[in-house]
Amino acid sequence: IRDDVSDWSSDVCSSDLILFVSPIWRSRYNSGDGNDSDVYANSRGNYLLDFVDAMKQMAELNKMPCVDMYRTSGINKYNGATLLSDGLHPVAGVGYQRIAEKIAAGLVANW
Repeated sequence: IRDDVSDWSSDVCSSDLILFVSPIWRSRYNSGDGNDSDVYANSRGNYLLDFVDAMKQMAELNKMPCVDMYRTSGINKYNGATLLSDGLHPVAGVGYQRIAEKIAAGLVANW
């Protein structure tokens, strides 16, 4: 991961507002193996939380806000089956509402 956003920042107008939004917790319900993003690493040994932390670090380095949906969405192994239709995508209604409320709070807190 780069330590700056110079590769795309030249395309962004100084009046544009950018809010980084991290991925949410997820599970591999469809695979049936019971693995979720808390316990399952990719082929390089990275967990989803490692990417979330890198995103937050990039946002901080570039003085941009970031909403940590992984830690603050409230979606986890205890309620994921209710809020996520397939372990990744939100259930229409309650799942979308949960995510929208957190992102809206991030927008309000920063602008």
